[in-house]
Amino acid sequence: MQLKELLSKIEDELKLRNYSRKTIKSYLVCLADYFKYIKNVTKTPDVPLIKKYLLEKQDKGQSSQTINLYLNAIKYFLPGNLQEQHSYQHKICQDLQ
Repeated sequence: MQLKELLSKIEDELKLRNYSRKTIKSYLVCLADYFKYIKNVTKTPDVPLIKKYLLEKQDKGQSSQTINLYLNAIKYFLPGNLQEQHSYQHKICQDLQ
């Protein structure tokens, strides 16, 4: 699945869940950056890689609010154990190989 297609599916899902336009835009920017960082998007979360990514954001001087935004965007995307807001796996994650 191409990055644009994946982000489009995430955007549609956020809209269906009635997230604000600002939150949708923020999550998409955060997730696009995260996906480019990890290079290979899978449905299995790599917790050490997520921690490394967030620590690098912190080392670059990002505020705690910004780092929390990135974390929440990543949590939204991930199924199961890291995402506690929803009790089911997203169809988007199920579409990944």
